[in-house]
Amino acid sequence: MLLLGDKIHQERIIKNLSIAELSRKAGIDGTEISFLEKHQTKFINLKSFQKLSQIIDLEGYEHYVFQGTGELLGKKLKHARISMGYTQEKLAEIAQFSSPTNLCRLEQGHCSKISEENFLKLQPVLFLNREEFEPFIQNKRKVTSNQRNITINLELIQKLVLEKKEQLHLSRVGLERKSKVSIKTIKQIEEGVNRKYSEHKLLQIMHALCFSEEEITECFPGLKESLESQDISKGCEKVKKKI
Repeated sequence: MLLLGDKIHQERIIKNLSIAELSRKAGIDGTEISFLEKHQTKFINLKSFQKLSQIIDLEGYEHYVFQGTGELLGKKLKHARISMGYTQEKLAEIAQFSSPTNLCRLEQGHCSKISEENFLKLQPVLFLNREEFEPFIQNKRKVTSNQRNITINLELIQKLVLEKKEQLHLSRVGLERKSKVSIKTIKQIEEGVNRKYSEHKLLQIMHALCFSEEEITECFPGLKESLESQDISKGCEKVKKKI
């Protein structure tokens, strides 16, 4: 089976279309088509795929479609891992990840960014091109309180809170007692009602549910940035002592 870029090139030639003509007919940027054909990118967003499919035959190439940056990052990492012949478990062991689960979350598109630390673990093992992954690497810069909320991966926090509550056989009441966070806040997090939460309360819940520091960084990259000058482990220890 041809790569998506080669398939687009083949179909474009069959229809005797230049990149500019195909771009105009499909209503998408010609640069995107050029990048695909030159293999500078291997995946395509859903909207562009649907538009191109109306002009050329792309049946069977739906697996090259991504819906968001998290999904694209996941596909790139999964492709690199499979190309090297590693299972998630073996890669986690070689790259010294605390758990294969963290790799699984990345590959499933739950994280739109990868931490600098985790990228540097994977880069030499999978021979990752830094330039290709640069848009997905969590930038190490100081952020304001409002900006920090944007970097919180609430979807991942919600998923992990539900999973870990079930593993620990904790009810909301039990989690309230253990974390010292109100049932109302816990309920909002589980149901995704709110979009902004106190970093302190989120940390209390995470430690009550035995989140690892790596999981906290994945869920809450803004926290690590904001505490860089103070040392994140010290910040986390303060919360642990209160719960």
